Order: sequence, then structure tokens, then C-alpha cells
Amino acid sequence: HQVSSISPGFVETPLVDDYFKGREGDLAAVKQSMQMLRPEDVARAAIHIAEALPHIEIGDITLRSAEQKI
Repeated sequence: HQVSSISPGFVETPLVDDYFKGREGDLAAVKQSMQMLRPEDVARAAIHIAEALPHIEIGDITLRSAEQKI
């Protein structure tokens, strides 16, 4: 068995709206400054892990928009 983790940056989902609740101006600025990840981007990372050959271990994937500041 393999244990992996995917640590995404901002993903365009209702969760990001909740994160910025009460700070909608900040959310608008973030959306204007970068292209957020899409749920499909995270799903592709999960598929990559699931399809890895048995001799390959993928421990952690940090996934973020190239435009997102760390």
C-alpha cells in the first residue's frame, strides 16, 4: 500500500469562497492576480498517484498555480 498527499494551493471551488468570506475584495484581487487551479488539476494529480507503477512511491505533491505567491 502507498500513502500519498496532495497539497494544493487555491482551487476554484466553493471552499475558496468560504476561506475569503468577509474579505471578498481580497478574493477578487487574488482571482485577478492569478489563475487558480481547477478541480480537474487536482484530480489529475490523484490519477497520477493511482496509476504509478508498483515500484514507484509518490509521497507528496505540492500543486499550485505558477502565479500563486508562496
